[in-house]
Amino acid sequence: MDIKIRPYQKGDEKYLSVILKKIYNKEVNDEYWWWKYLKNPLGYHFAYCSIIDEHIVGFAGSVPYRIQYNGQEILGAQLTDLMVDPTIKGKNIFSPIKKASTADIMNKMDIMYGFTNENSYKIYNRTYDIAYTVPRMDRVLNIKPLIRGRVSLGIAASLLGTIGNFGLQTFQSTKSFFATKKLDIEEIKEFDHRFDEFWKRISPNFDIMHIRDRRYLNWRYYQNPMFQYTTYVVHEENNILGFIVLRDELSKIKRGFILEFLAFPDRKDVQNFLLLKAVDHFSKLGVDVIKCWMFPHAPYYKIFRQHLFFPRSGNLIVLTTSFNEEKVSKTYLKTPLNWYISCGDDESF
Repeated sequence: MDIKIRPYQKGDEKYLSVILKKIYNKEVNDEYWWWKYLKNPLGYHFAYCSIIDEHIVGFAGSVPYRIQYNGQEILGAQLTDLMVDPTIKGKNIFSPIKKASTADIMNKMDIMYGFTNENSYKIYNRTYDIAYTVPRMDRVLNIKPLIRGRVSLGIAASLLGTIGNFGLQTFQSTKSFFATKKLDIEEIKEFDHRFDEFWKRISPNFDIMHIRDRRYLNWRYYQNPMFQYTTYVVHEENNILGFIVLRDELSKIKRGFILEFLAFPDRKDVQNFLLLKAVDHFSKLGVDVIKCWMFPHAPYYKIFRQHLFFPRSGNLIVLTTSFNEEKVSKTYLKTPLNWYISCGDDESF
């Protein structure tokens, strides 16, 4: 049987969702695929399908983004999906779609990058030139579910959890008591024109990161058909000083995610206020642990540590490569000190 390769088009969702369910036991709706590949801010994609007998059996998808790079704007394609129907045996499906997508990206983009684990890294490391580990941090709000199973006696586990939670609550109350009350904070349902101005003012503080203007932020969070997000903004006289985007996942261990955290580096009061709000928000939802990504060199790392966020081990890896070395230096890319990333940079959150 011949394998045909063609770009993704509307109507392919019914096959893609089935394959995704088979591999990851994850369910998505049709709008999810449209949102990511057809309605993203740049309006195009690098997604290709493998087809056997009119049925899609493989898929490789990447989304284009505007990237700030050393004071200029470049284009980068992020690998977002790569999957092959597990029921198809003995066919070379993976390589042709990956090559088709990569060839298209090389013709139009300055860089290509993606997030992966150690197992998938073995597949991708020949395509990408640069790799480094994503720095992840956790803040525990409820100790009981985390020690359950590690302490043999239920009574002992409950007692330890109660004592630990009391200590965490006391710490949070003390932090809140000394926080400034002069700042205005509000929850918003849309990123308005103020965020374009905020981006212009704050972007010189960073070297490599997604361009976070209102068009991108609205698409990423408030047009996403799969998840609900909460955004809090701190401002003075209607001038934005910082914002934070949150999402909760109420599974067995209830998790909260900090997707975005941006504030002027010299405004520690704003950073402190945003983190206090995040902890209060998740505490009211009964979240057990808050998760985020934060490099040690980032201007917010110190205050995250002050709020009891601790680094944790993990095998999540950033892969990247440059196709235009006259414009984008591989040496500059491979230095983690030049990057600012957050959970929101990975659309799977």
